[in-house]
Amino acid sequence: MNKKIYKKILLFAFVGGVVSILFLPSCSNEKRQPLSQNKRTQYIDTIPVQIYTVEPYSVEYTNTFVASLAGIDQANVVSKIGEIIIGQEVSIGDKVVKGQTLINLDKGGSESNYYQTKATFEKSKLGYIRNSALYQDGAISLQSLDAAKTEYNIDSVNFVASEKQVEIPSPISGVVTSTNFSIGDLAVVGKSLMVVSDLNSMKASFFVDPSQLNLIKQDQKVRIFSDLDPKRVINGTIAEISKSGDPLTRKFKVQSYFRNTKDLYFLPDMFVKVEVDLKTPDSSLAIPQVALVPYEDQVGVYVVRDGKSYFKIVEPGLSNADMIQILTGVQRDDKVVVRGQNALQEGSSVSIRNYPILNDSVR
Repeated sequence: MNKKIYKKILLFAFVGGVVSILFLPSCSNEKRQPLSQNKRTQYIDTIPVQIYTVEPYSVEYTNTFVASLAGIDQANVVSKIGEIIIGQEVSIGDKVVKGQTLINLDKGGSESNYYQTKATFEKSKLGYIRNSALYQDGAISLQSLDAAKTEYNIDSVNFVASEKQVEIPSPISGVVTSTNFSIGDLAVVGKSLMVVSDLNSMKASFFVDPSQLNLIKQDQKVRIFSDLDPKRVINGTIAEISKSGDPLTRKFKVQSYFRNTKDLYFLPDMFVKVEVDLKTPDSSLAIPQVALVPYEDQVGVYVVRDGKSYFKIVEPGLSNADMIQILTGVQRDDKVVVRGQNALQEGSSVSIRNYPILNDSVR
């Protein structure tokens, strides 16, 4: 090969290599630039949601309470002295009238003064009769007769009182519904020995939470039934609402009065169910239950403002199948997310869509 040609080939090869080296970094930069740009690019997703506009809404629902029964007129038969029980005049289920003797105690016991007051009464009675005759004959003055009459009246009252202590009478008219003694027992002062109830008029007592207390009204209608016979439903009326709560449960006692059935089906101490129709105030705020989102041990909702979502902790109140009262956390006219909330985060961009309604309460 010609030396001149060989030198030219070497020169072109050298120059070509140098040029390649110089351009190589530039080409590399052109290839990486898009990757670097891609890393800096952020794509912001817009999440479609359905909203519910908060407005005044009265939540209506029926709550069922467990109640115990008693007669409106019901009395415990108790002893005023501690004596041995020697007789029982009536049994459970017997009808009695007020003043009728139910239980007999030992009249000659250490705490009974029956025989003493009886003797004193009979003596003063005889003295009053004699003094009346003497006064008619003019043998004594009117003042002496009045003194004998006063003594007789006092002894008469004392004897009747001592008689009732050993011949215990019924305090009311009604039916004997329970007995708590046996013949030969020692009657403990103040302890119930027997219960007499007027079964025609009954009361059902139950307890409610403070949050429900202001929703129950005097004279409000209720429905009363037993699990043993749910078809036998009696209408009642709220008659008494306690103004102080139970110190242990913090609940408030409510009593409903009702007329018993003709066959006196409902009995004292029976457990029944009481259905009460409750309604939150017309000014209360409520949202669909589907809007609630659990958060730790609380619940909240997403509210839409200016195209973005914001999470709000709420305090729920009373609820029915669809709606739930909100006590704090949202305001009237807030836009609460009811569909799509599970895909949201604080500050997510949202677009409001009109989906088919979820239920009758989400429109």
